[in-house]
Amino acid sequence: MNKLIYTISILICIAFGACKKTEGTGGRAQIVGKVYGINLTSSLVLATDSAYMPGINVYITYGSNNTIGDKVESGLGGAFSFPYLQPGSYKVYAISKQLNGGNKLDTVIVKTATISQKGETVDIGDLRIYTSKN
Repeated sequence: MNKLIYTISILICIAFGACKKTEGTGGRAQIVGKVYGINLTSSLVLATDSAYMPGINVYITYGSNNTIGDKVESGLGGAFSFPYLQPGSYKVYAISKQLNGGNKLDTVIVKTATISQKGETVDIGDLRIYTSKN
């Protein structure tokens, strides 16, 4: 009976130890930042004004994965947060107009972040994007 309990205990320890958690949700860490927008004229050449911007979609990818892991919208003062993350590597990004963008295509502004411990808050600072009111 003691051998059976000992064997089951060892198997449980191996099973829980073998489950390495990877990047993504389910943790206690978070990534925070702000979206700072520079409004351009319709020609996308001259800046008309700038401010921290609410209502901008901000995306995150987990680890080396290239698909969107989550999306949040910036709040008042341009602030955003991706809570409940596991330690690991992340890419946070927002869509921006191209400065002097004669082709009028959008581009992606990316910042990388690494969470190294549980419960950590990583501040990536400002995601500076260009917008057009026209």
